[in-house]
Amino acid sequence: MYLLDTNIISEASRPGPNGQVLAWIAGLERLTASVVSIAEVEYGLSLVSEQKRLALRLWFEELERATDFIPVNDQIASLAGRLRAEVQKKGKQLSLADGLIAATAAVTKSTLATRNVKDFEHCGIAIFNPFQAAT
Repeated sequence: MYLLDTNIISEASRPGPNGQVLAWIAGLERLTASVVSIAEVEYGLSLVSEQKRLALRLWFEELERATDFIPVNDQIASLAGRLRAEVQKKGKQLSLADGLIAATAAVTKSTLATRNVKDFEHCGIAIFNPFQAAT
């Protein structure tokens, strides 16, 4: 199973989306993401103009219906805290949001699909970058 990072699920909303990524997403049986991605998308929507926000809101409502969002539970939250500390001990930084997403991938035994490989490479999880996948 793939857990989609926010940058992957939001690719379709971009003015010039990557066709390779869209084709890869279309080949998935079901979209799965962390609920943290909802917060990240809502943050982004709150920063754009009202006109753009209305169009993106429709896109996001459709996305929500097509996606299984995995909630953060105590196991994911605990692991996220430990992951952030482990990464910091290695001299790197892991945001709370990314820590929760990485922990969700670990707990669900999913491969994290992300463009931001460097953000997660020290988390001990399987990572796949559909932007670099062979066509």
